[in-house]
Amino acid sequence: MLRAALITLACLSAAQNANAAVLELFTSQGCSSCPPAEALLQKLDKQEGVITLAYHVTYWDYLGWADPYATPEGTARQRAYAAAGSGRVFTPEMRINGISSLVGSDARGINGAMTKNTPFVALSADATTLRLPASDLHGHEAEVLLLTVQPKAATDVTRGENAGNQLNEINLVRSIQSLGTWQGQATTRALPAAPDGTHRVVLVQYAGMGQIVGALKVD
Repeated sequence: MLRAALITLACLSAAQNANAAVLELFTSQGCSSCPPAEALLQKLDKQEGVITLAYHVTYWDYLGWADPYATPEGTARQRAYAAAGSGRVFTPEMRINGISSLVGSDARGINGAMTKNTPFVALSADATTLRLPASDLHGHEAEVLLLTVQPKAATDVTRGENAGNQLNEINLVRSIQSLGTWQGQATTRALPAAPDGTHRVVLVQYAGMGQIVGALKVD
């Protein structure tokens, strides 16, 4: 009976992971329009079945405040999205499930987009191993990404457009690592350990910056 209950619980957990909406905010501490989007991200993060991520970009640093959480990887990811789609690079930008692009403070639009193109691959993992189930990727190849995420940060900004404000932010992406490509076969991938004070998020995304088909917060 206990084993059956554990199997049922695992199945329920996998189903929740498969349907989690993924919200990726491209933001900067040097951008005066970004704090409202950060506040919305924190509100949405409290909802069930949502994975929120904040990528701090580097291209606003010239205004006088060098964002301490900006990474070249975050900037490159946003530009790759733009190259694959609209060609627009702006902050604050919210990407929903790898498909929709909206102004990061557009609560109504983001809520409407969260139920579209949701991930459908039920990932699972323990501390060291990611498990990818046999899945129909509809002829696509996917890339498996491991993100290192800092849960929160508080910064007193002394220069630039947000000078004089303390910015409280969540789920800051500190690094992005590829775990290789995947064609839909049942397989496993080794998970490198997370640095102290961070957790890991796995994204499985169609190649070419397409739909995010799987997402999982590991720890």
